[in-house]
Amino acid sequence: MYDNVLKALVSGVYVITVEDQGRINGMTAIWISQVSLDPPLIGVGISPMRLTHGMILSSKKFTVNVLTEGQEQLARDFGFKTGHSENKFEGINYSLSSNGCPVLPDIHSYFNCKLVRTHNVGDHSLLIAEVDDAIIINENKSKLIFDPEDFF
Repeated sequence: MYDNVLKALVSGVYVITVEDQGRINGMTAIWISQVSLDPPLIGVGISPMRLTHGMILSSKKFTVNVLTEGQEQLARDFGFKTGHSENKFEGINYSLSSNGCPVLPDIHSYFNCKLVRTHNVGDHSLLIAEVDDAIIINENKSKLIFDPEDFF
């Protein structure tokens, strides 16, 4: 019952990217929320088992890529592959944001974040980050909304 009710929550689909000591990685996420306007803060839920989690804790930075409709396969690739053993960026024509983290092609927008606080919450960590920069790339494209049917 609990799982069915949670499916009623509406969320976007994002790829969180990170650069740490010359290595890049990324992961699909849906648990992202604004938590403050002043200063501009977001909260991101990430499992400590994810490579991206450790890289963010080390580098203290990341970029949130806001996906658009039609980028479901990109979301699957970054969500179902593991950065522990695969280069998720192979074959992807990405650029780098001002904080050195990857920006994926054809996304709606992205924002660069600086980690300010971490909380352990259940099987995930809640990473609180200040938004340093926010760039809209394709404002006319519709943002991808998470639908479990597209991924499971």
